[in-house]
Amino acid sequence: NVVTAMLKSADRVVAQSNDTKRNAYTYYKIDRPIEVIPLGIKKPVFERKRRTDFGLSDDEIVFCTIGRLVKRKNIDDICSVLSHLKNDYSFKFLIIGDGPERGHLEALKVKLNLDDHVRFLGNATDEEKFQILALSDFYLSTALHEGFGLVFLEAMECGLPIVCYDRGGQNDFLISGKTGYLVELGNKDKFRSR
Repeated sequence: NVVTAMLKSADRVVAQSNDTKRNAYTYYKIDRPIEVIPLGIKKPVFERKRRTDFGLSDDEIVFCTIGRLVKRKNIDDICSVLSHLKNDYSFKFLIIGDGPERGHLEALKVKLNLDDHVRFLGNATDEEKFQILALSDFYLSTALHEGFGLVFLEAMECGLPIVCYDRGGQNDFLISGKTGYLVELGNKDKFRSR
């Protein structure tokens, strides 16, 4: 295996998270030290916007998520969770990003009667992304796995509480109940209660 040979012959091996480090040991069976060097983000510079600039109301809850629309991001679970809240809360769920799952997710939005609640914003510039994060109330992620999860740092930079599944590199810096809410992978009932 080329990757195993590379990992064994490299001067040093580093990982972005303890999760990535564990996966390297598990999948590539290497027997050498791996150092963890976490990723970081630059302090964002952006013009603040109001909710009305994006056609949003001040009296509704704004949830958002960011990512390529692929199966691994598992946005289906967020839609399922929100479909149980639509009769009790006024909210919008903003999806930043695009990808091959968009058609499926648009159909799911209709199937779950979330037409008035879910908006697909497509790809956004960094400034637009931070403008939306800054006016949101919660950052949601039901990704099946994140190697690190830079989007969590971006959401935290904007002061957002994060609700996400507990599988991936975000476990290094998201502490449930303190810096976010980590929910057991696939437990939509518990996710909804957060």
